[in-house]
Amino acid sequence: MGILTNDETIVVDCVLTDLGRRLLAANDGSFQIVKFALGDDEIDYGLFNPTGSTSDLQDAAILANTLVFEAPTNEDLALKYKLVTYTDPNLTVLPKLELTNASVSLDENNEPFTVEISQLLNTANQNGLQKIPAELVDNSFMLEADSKFLQLLKDSIVQVPFSKTIFGINQYILFRDDVLTTVGGGKLSFQIQPVVITDYLWGLYSVGTVGARTITSQIRITGLQSGQTAEVVVTVNEV
Repeated sequence: MGILTNDETIVVDCVLTDLGRRLLAANDGSFQIVKFALGDDEIDYGLFNPTGSTSDLQDAAILANTLVFEAPTNEDLALKYKLVTYTDPNLTVLPKLELTNASVSLDENNEPFTVEISQLLNTANQNGLQKIPAELVDNSFMLEADSKFLQLLKDSIVQVPFSKTIFGINQYILFRDDVLTTVGGGKLSFQIQPVVITDYLWGLYSVGTVGARTITSQIRITGLQSGQTAEVVVTVNEV
């Protein structure tokens, strides 16, 4: 759905995604709209620094007049950056997700590699906050990984995704570890392991020469309570 504004007129460009059309076509009651999300993927907030200068006001005007994306029918391309709602009206800072390894290099026959993600406060912008508010503590995380290259494990047990996109991206829900961070945030340890990659996929997605090719993929992690995200870049090496 795209919301287009022109002066005082608001136009809602609303389409069903491919998945929504399939559910509607089934005509078995499975198509039910029970919730919605909003996002502002078009906006680059790095362009705006509110110091009150003329140039900043011009930047704000540019942001306000940024063209809105047309509503896509592919659910995997929509709302990469969702807006989140918090109940505390006095909230001025948000926690961050910090990774022990933001990038990982694994051989194709590698044993599972452990990555830990911790919910912390940004010490440079803590604003007197000592503990993460309860409503922002991530008790669960959504992890997204390309099934063509990677599988995820927790406590050495291969995890089963709750969903798989049409592009082959596995989506997992993992609950946080029992121990919280020093500021009361969620913490999650999980393992990454390459799957068996066929010669066809090596030829299609890799770079380099045969016998020493590499494939680069990403694991996207979203805290389901805070809405904060982080990414692990994973390089798989042919051996």
